[in-house]
Amino acid sequence: MKQAPIRIRYFSQLTLLLLASYILFFGILCLVEFRKAYVDPTKMAEASHEVAIFFIVGFVSLPLALLLAWHMTRRLLQPLHKMVQTAEQIGNGDFSKRIQLNRTYDDLDQLATSFNLAFDRYEDAVEKLKHFGADAAHQLRTPLTSIRSVGEITLLKTRSPEEYEECLHQILEDIHDLSITIDQLLLLARLETGSIQRSFEKTALEDSIIRAADRFQPLLDEKKIGLIINATGSSFIFGAPALIDQVFANLLDNAIRFTSSGGHIWIALENINQQVRCTFEDSGTGISDAMLQHVFERFQRDKSSDTSGSGLGLAIVKNIVDAHQGTIEAGTGSQANGARFIMCLPALP
Repeated sequence: MKQAPIRIRYFSQLTLLLLASYILFFGILCLVEFRKAYVDPTKMAEASHEVAIFFIVGFVSLPLALLLAWHMTRRLLQPLHKMVQTAEQIGNGDFSKRIQLNRTYDDLDQLATSFNLAFDRYEDAVEKLKHFGADAAHQLRTPLTSIRSVGEITLLKTRSPEEYEECLHQILEDIHDLSITIDQLLLLARLETGSIQRSFEKTALEDSIIRAADRFQPLLDEKKIGLIINATGSSFIFGAPALIDQVFANLLDNAIRFTSSGGHIWIALENINQQVRCTFEDSGTGISDAMLQHVFERFQRDKSSDTSGSGLGLAIVKNIVDAHQGTIEAGTGSQANGARFIMCLPALP
């Protein structure tokens, strides 16, 4: 069942209130006048005359009161109409619109402020989605194009079993890279929903570092890279262990890729001013000045380096650290001009 517009409903309620007030007011006046006439019968004509005047005044003033009530409902609902118009404009794609505040700091101003904050978040989410979709499409296009090209070239002519095997290996490698990129994109999407806080628990950063070191030890041995870990003080935080493991795995993987054979990686962990501070440093090629301010952005890779990667690892690190109310900074290391990452997370007491 379709409801009447809110202005009509408010006006109807206000009209009923006015009619009830009129009836009550004129009823009391009539009782007062006729009571005088009952006490003094000689005043019956005067009482009847005054009651008639009351009814005439009421009959004349009632339309004016109703007109005033209609105008009041329009004035009272005008801020709500502006909110609806602004919401419709934003829904149609004009994200620059916001509800103007009356600066009266009343309930409507509080409602408008809440709506504006929601519109800000909505605009930010839409912008992120647009950029994310464009970047993801560009990132996924490369492996898909490679898979298609290898398949098409392979089918152009009859080949030897060894050539078919080589082509299949290339396709599987591209599919593996594509799968990693998709998993990272899904992780970023999960981080941005803000739902990971439900999995927080007491977590030791030192344990996460050890797990990451064990995971990458074969690669460290292969490249003959030394890993030095120095942990002092308590390293407990309130966080998601799996995501913290992901942070150290991404940082260590990034350091190994940019550190040449025979280099070193240093990890220092300390508790300072109710924060667990982790310094991650390597003796690799470092971060170029042009790349330094974009190092945590998605799909950003240092063009001055020949290393591969999806460009999502450090973006995931930044999102995980933000979700844990921490900070992370990138800069030039003090050891052989390598890269240095300083991460701070709130420590548990």
